[in-house]
This record gives sequence, structure tokens and C-alpha cells, in this order.
Amino acid sequence: MLDEKKRISLLFFYVTIILIIFFLTIVYYKTFQTKQIEEKTPTEKRYGVILAGYEGFYIYDIIQQDIVSLHNTGQYVNDAKIIGNYLYLVDRSGVKIYDFSNPLEPVLVNSYSTFGTSLSITLVDKTVYVADGQNGLVIFELDDDIYLKLKNHLILPGIITQIEIYENYLFALGPGLGLKVFKIKEGFNLEEINSYNEFVSPRMMTLSNEFLIINDDLIGILLFKISDLIKSKNVDLKLFSTLNYKAFSISCIDDVLYFSTNTGIYIINFSTQEIKEIVSNNFSRANITVYNNMIYLCNNEDGLYVYDLSTGNLIKRFNIVNFINDFIVLDEGILIDDGLNLVFLNYQKEKVFEQEYLGRTYKGKNGFYIIKDNVVSFFNPKNTLLKEFPEEILNVRETEKDVYAIGKENVYSFLNEDVIFNEPINDIENVNNSYFLAQDNKILEYNPKTKNVYLRYSIKEQIKAVNYSKNQFLIITDNGIYKLNSNFELLDYYNFLYIPDIILNSEQYIFLSIGQQITIIDKSNFNLFKDINLGLPILGMSIKDNILYISFASKGITSYEIGSNFEFNKIEDVLYLFNPKKFII
Repeated sequence: MLDEKKRISLLFFYVTIILIIFFLTIVYYKTFQTKQIEEKTPTEKRYGVILAGYEGFYIYDIIQQDIVSLHNTGQYVNDAKIIGNYLYLVDRSGVKIYDFSNPLEPVLVNSYSTFGTSLSITLVDKTVYVADGQNGLVIFELDDDIYLKLKNHLILPGIITQIEIYENYLFALGPGLGLKVFKIKEGFNLEEINSYNEFVSPRMMTLSNEFLIINDDLIGILLFKISDLIKSKNVDLKLFSTLNYKAFSISCIDDVLYFSTNTGIYIINFSTQEIKEIVSNNFSRANITVYNNMIYLCNNEDGLYVYDLSTGNLIKRFNIVNFINDFIVLDEGILIDDGLNLVFLNYQKEKVFEQEYLGRTYKGKNGFYIIKDNVVSFFNPKNTLLKEFPEEILNVRETEKDVYAIGKENVYSFLNEDVIFNEPINDIENVNNSYFLAQDNKILEYNPKTKNVYLRYSIKEQIKAVNYSKNQFLIITDNGIYKLNSNFELLDYYNFLYIPDIILNSEQYIFLSIGQQITIIDKSNFNLFKDINLGLPILGMSIKDNILYISFASKGITSYEIGSNFEFNKIEDVLYLFNPKKFII
């Protein structure tokens, strides 16, 4: 009886061991299989690249659907291709080659100046083609994946913006150039065989199995049969078809064309002739990329949209701020007016809050005032204040001592809503318990205790603003700036050649901006000034701790230190606008 129990126990033990070994074998096999699948998944399909102009390029995790890093090249990025373990990129300085074996940390391994604008790049086997704008077509031989040898340079009429390769034929496109068809010969030589130039504004081209497709901003989407383009030399080329869609970008996979317009995203199946709208939305100059049943739409200042191709549902959207209309630099971060919202970003570039507003904004020292009819609201990261007045408010004025709401007929204290002065004015300044009021072409001094009003200064033009500091008044008109002493005697005058977009008054300087030019004026001597062209339209200026911050269109906010000879010493790019131009797989 005892032996039988031992045999049963022993049998149970062996069965348990066998089951454990079987279970561990299954776990190991699945783990090994998963590892093999991961190893076989090429890194270029796990990570994409978002080209973002002045920002540089972002690395995008396709599996996690998230942006993981930003890399700045120092120039405006135009195009890129991912081939194997390398990223081949063109910016305005030329070609840059990055080791992309670890996409999270791309390493620059080589660069080459093309002496043009390097608008797009195409790679086939060991040949690199660069569409170099007005500098023509530049051809390199690629050696060991990272070394470039210049092999040919063709100067073409017009501007070349894009290149496509079909078998041993090259298609070149651009404004003024039109479409040119070349046969690729030995020794990196090209022979032109056909051309077509009946475009108005050709933007982009792509290849299907049968067609070369070109979108023209004004004509629509144009289809050429590839066989017609390459079959003979210098023939009278004819369009196969024109689709009446004003597309900004096009992308073709096999026989399906995807394109974006201002109203949505569409697909055309050339095999079935079916045209279908996938997404309905308002886009602006959106660039489309389709990969793995997902649509990646780079909509410039409006951010990146990711859609499910099958359903058209929005999966994700990336955007920090659409536009920088104006901004204020604070201790905690940057408060931005984007034209529709007030957005506060900390210095880690994280969006802390966003507040939609209706009305006009006035920039104060620590926040924005929103004026809507007779209501004025104040917003900053720490406080919100709302005041209502008995009449429409035209403007808000901050001085060192108080804040004033300027109405159509009266001037009010913003904080307690009392009437300060019961006549219309343009501006107000508070000095030694007296108010100095800009009214038409005059400066009036008003004593609130005695209610007496004195004329202190008058000119032949309307006075827009009055400022006081260090015993001096600055009187601003559309024509220039008057500097007066405390007795209203003229000390200096600066004449505007054009009415400035922005006037910023600091302790030492006056800054004026017109378009992309900034003028620095020494407040101690108006004859000491300097004009500087910054290369991009200036949208806003702010100063904090003697550091000048400037917001640029399509770029973001940059900080500068002003040298003793008015030189601009760049400190840092404080905030780049997320401005995606193109998604690269």
C-alpha cells in the first residue's frame, strides 16, 4: 500500500516537471519569436522624420504616435530621405548626412554645400540628385553611404524644385522651368528628350504605375502618361487628363492618389476611377504623407494631424501655438497672444493653460487686457480680473503708477472704475500726481485736486502717445518722436521714414520695427541709431532684464543682447513654433 502511494507521488512529480518545462518552452519560444520580429522590423519604419523649416527636424515614433526629439541644423530644412541607416537631408546650406542607426540620436557625419537653395533631394542606388533652385540640378556619386563626389551640375532655365526618377529617366519640375524629361546616360550625364511648360504655378509631382501627376495651384491636378513622356524625343507632349481640384500636396501609392486641399483630403483610384473624400476639414497649405493605413498631414503653423485612413477619424494632433501675434516674457514663462487665444508656456515649452478670448488685446507689463465693448478683462498666469464700464472702451494704458481705461468720452481708473477725466483723449501719463493727457495735437496737464487743466505743448500733428521717464517726455506721432524736458522744451527729434509697425520703449533704447527691419535709437541722443535687417517679418517685441525678445513669422521667439555699438548678439532661440512642413518615412 505504501509503495503504491510512493509511485503515485512520484508520477505526479514527473508530470508536474514536464508541464513546467513545457510552459517555459512556450514562453521562451514566444519571447524569441517576438524578438525576431522586432529585429526584422527596420528602424526606418519605426521612426519617421518631421521636417519643420527653421526648427530643423523632429523624430517621430510611428508605433507610439508621438514626437520624441528635435534636432536643429542651423538652416531652414527643405527635404529629406531615409535610406537604410542614414538620413539624407537638404537645408539652405546644402546636403547633410546623418547616421540614423539610432534614430533617437541622429549623428551628423558629413555635409556638402551645393551653393544653391537645396530644395529637394532624391537618391537612386549610389546617385544623389539635388534640386538646387536657381542653381540648377546637382548630381553626386555616393560612396560608402556618407561620402559625396560631385559628378555633374546642370544650369537650367527657371527654378528646379523637385526631381522624380522612373527607371533610367529623370523628371525635373519647377516655376519657369516647367517639366523637363531627361534620359540618364552613363557617366552621370543627362540627355533632355522632352519638355512641357504650359503650367501657371506647378508645385509638386508624384508617380503612379502609369502616370506622372503634377499639381498646379491654379490649373488643378494634371496627368501625363509616363509612356508618352519617355517614348520619343522632342515630341509635342499632350496632357492625358486634368482633374479640377486645387490641391496643395499629392502623394501616390501604386494606383491610388492621395491629395490635400483647403477643404479636406481626397483619394482617387485610377483603376476604378473612384474619387472619394476621406477627411473634411479646413487646411492651409497642408502636406500629405500616407503610411501603414495612417495619414500624416503637416499643416504648417496649425500643427500635425494624424488620421486613420480607413475611417477618416482624427487619431492625434500636435500643436503648441498657431501663431505669435504678440507676447510677454514673464518670470515663469511666456504669455502668448495667438490672435484667438491667450496661451501660457513655461520654459520647458509645456502648455500650462490656454484661454480663448473675444475682443482686442492690449499688452501690459505682466499680462494682456482684453477689450470687448464696455468690458475689459485682464489675464496673466496668476490672476484674472474683469471690469465693466458705462461706455465703450477704446484702449487701456498702463503707467508706473496706475492702469487707465480710455473710453470714447471719459478716462477711468481700471481698478476702481472711477472717472479720472471727462473728455476724449488718445493717451495718458501720470507724473507727480498730475495727469498729462494727449488730446488731438495737444498735451494737457490735469490736476485732479483742483480740476484745473493747462495746455503744456502743441504741434501740428495728432499725438498718439505720451511717455515719461527720467525727467523727460517722449511724444509719439505718426511722423516721429519728440523728446522734451520736464518744462516741455524740445530736446531732440527723430523722424520716421515710414510709420513703424511696433514701437518699444526701454530704459536705454527705443526699438522700431517695419517688416523685417528693426531700428535701434539711443534715447540719450537720437542721432545715434542703427537699422538692422533680421531677415524675417517681425511680429512682436518684448524686453525683460535688458534682454530683447523678438517673435518672427513662421519661426518663433529669439532673444538678443544689445551691444555698445548697437550690434545684435543672439542669446538663444527661446521658442520655436511647431511648424511641420513635411512627414518623411
